Amino acid sequence: MKYAVIGNADTLKGHNLGDYIDSCDVVVRINYGYLPETLNKDRGYKTSVIYHCSTARKRIVPPPNVTMKQVNHWLRCVLQKQYGEQPTSGVMAAIDFSNKLKPGDSLFIGGLSFFEAEYIERYRLSSDILEKARLTILNNESSVHSNRADKGAFIFCILNKPGVMLDPYLTSLLSLPSDHPNAFHHPITSNQKPETSNL
Repeated sequence: MKYAVIGNADTLKGHNLGDYIDSCDVVVRINYGYLPETLNKDRGYKTSVIYHCSTARKRIVPPPNVTMKQVNHWLRCVLQKQYGEQPTSGVMAAIDFSNKLKPGDSLFIGGLSFFEAEYIERYRLSSDILEKARLTILNNESSVHSNRADKGAFIFCILNKPGVMLDPYLTSLLSLPSDHPNAFHHPITSNQKPETSNL
C-alpha cells in the first residue's frame, strides 16, 4: 500500500510531484488542503482522506468518496505532555499514517515545514490571520503549537521508520544525507522513465 500525507506548506512548488502523489493508493490532505484551488501539478489532485482538527471539522464539506479522519487526541495529548504544546494536524497525520505501515508499504510526506515556510497560496489569500499565527508560533509566542513541538514529535515518531520518504524540503530542513533511508529520492511512477536526482 502506498500512502501520501500532504500538508499545507508551500514547499512542494516546482518539484512536479503531483503524478507521484496521485499514484498513491491513499492520499491524505490536512484540513482545507483538499479544496480544488489548493491542488496543482506539484501537490496532486487526488484526495482519499481529509485529516482534520475538531475546529476545522465544522467547515469541511468532503467531496464524494472521501473519508474524514479526526486527529488522534490521545496521542496528541501524550506528545503535548512531552513537548509542552500540541503537534499540528499535519504532523499528527504523518505520525498516525506512519504507524499504519506494514512491511512493503510506503509513505510519502510532503508539504510540512514546522511553520518555517509559508502556507500554500489559497491559505495565504484567505486569511492574514493564519500567516500571523504561523509567525507567532515560529517566534515561540503561541500556547497551542510550536516549531519545537512539531519538529520534536516528527523526529521522535517518524524519522528512521522504514518505508517513509520525505519531500525535498523536509530532507533539507532536517539535514538528512542523501543516503538516509527517509531522504528524498525522485520517485518513479509506472509511466515515467528513471530520472537522476540532485539530492
